[in-house]
Amino acid sequence: EVVGILEKKVSTTIECYQAIFDKKYLFELLLGDSQHALHHFADQLNWVSDNFNKANNWSKQQHDSISWACRCVGTVEFSTKEEPLVKRFRKVTKDLTSIANGGYLDWISL
Repeated sequence: EVVGILEKKVSTTIECYQAIFDKKYLFELLLGDSQHALHHFADQLNWVSDNFNKANNWSKQQHDSISWACRCVGTVEFSTKEEPLVKRFRKVTKDLTSIANGGYLDWISL
């Protein structure tokens, strides 16, 4: 049950996170360090998604770090009624880069 909830959180997070990559023309304007951090975090999230069959072997701390990373991404306002993602892109990617560099998923080595 806990793994199922976590899997849903990760899936939702990946779906939201994908929005920044969908704006490729804006993504390519970001500094290389930001691009790298965002790509790496996406790879880590995808690794989690691809390895839920092993989730019962993960520690509580690892489960918690995944959950916390998803919660942090969930606090980012990708768009508002007044501002679509295109207008908020720099702020959104700055916030996401900070989350990506937060070390939540550093236990995942790719």
